[in-house]
Amino acid sequence: MKKFILFFSLISSFIYSQREYVNSTITFNDGHELKTKILFDTNFYHEVYLDEQSITGLNVKTGYKGLRYENNPSSDIKRVEFIDLQNKPRIFKSNPNFRGLVEVKLEGKISWYRTYSNNTSGSTTQIGDYLQKGDKKIVLSLFSDNKKNLEELTSDKPELAASIDAINYNKFKDEDLLEILKKYNK
Repeated sequence: MKKFILFFSLISSFIYSQREYVNSTITFNDGHELKTKILFDTNFYHEVYLDEQSITGLNVKTGYKGLRYENNPSSDIKRVEFIDLQNKPRIFKSNPNFRGLVEVKLEGKISWYRTYSNNTSGSTTQIGDYLQKGDKKIVLSLFSDNKKNLEELTSDKPELAASIDAINYNKFKDEDLLEILKKYNK
């Protein structure tokens, strides 16, 4: 039994310890920039997927000195930019409405932000999206009327109504929303 427990512990730690350093630029609140590597956890089965919670939490682990790294409190960070393992540019920034950092999906007249947090079970990541236009903030969720909220937010550009109506809200895709917001922000 002891051998089984030891074997299971070793396998579990191996599965959940996949990590990757990613070249990044961090801009701190005081204005200085740091070009460094950020330590990300990766998905064991799909190693090109980063665990965004590695960066959105209260500390961002940076450095590349063997097994040593530095903890940078996210409250000191204004913005983080990097190219992820799928060659997509990613931007995270501080936001006074949330602890930690949020991902910037689009900034403009209407901005789109994404939050990442532990699910209540602790084993999965919960994603939250919200749109912001000036002081108005709309949370996108399964339990709200996203179509109605999007129509209200873009009501000053009625030419977008047909595009908003065409979205299948049961299979809502990032690309659909991004297309509408880019048209609005022109």
